[in-house]
Amino acid sequence: MITPTEVKAITLPLLTFDVAKFGPHIEPAELEFIAPFCGKKLYAEIKTQYQTGDLGALTDLNKALVVYFKKALAWFVLEKSLPFLQININSTGIQVNNSEYSSSGTDKQRSDLSTVCRQNGQTMLKQAKDYIEDPVTILSYPLYSVGANIDNNTKIIGGIVLGDGDDCDYTTDDFYRRLYNY
Repeated sequence: MITPTEVKAITLPLLTFDVAKFGPHIEPAELEFIAPFCGKKLYAEIKTQYQTGDLGALTDLNKALVVYFKKALAWFVLEKSLPFLQININSTGIQVNNSEYSSSGTDKQRSDLSTVCRQNGQTMLKQAKDYIEDPVTILSYPLYSVGANIDNNTKIIGGIVLGDGDDCDYTTDDFYRRLYNY
């Protein structure tokens, strides 16, 4: 769904390095974040369309959705790639990338960067959610199921299912208090 060059263009456009380090992390990131978002049916349709290697095979609706996915996926791929950007693995073992004019970041710094990458990806995925779940747009995506999207949070209180749009910020006691006005 995205190329290593596109990942770099979205996330780190001013830096120069080997974008091939992104390649092995694209499919795992896609399967971890995009597939559950879409649900099995919509993901299968999009995957079938773009596996031909020609993005022109995507329907116009799916092209619009893939634009959103690429923005999110780039950040998720960067997050998964971070350990491999700092470390080289070769026949002599594991080596930390270092030059005489720099020093390696700490584990905490890498963790902070990883957190920011994931948050950026989730923010971009929220844009895709807002697009596809818009009351007008959702009618054009019959294979998408709001209930199948694992990003949609639900809370069950007293047998009543409350979704994202519902006020889920209160406790069970508050819910019953409001329900029965006591």
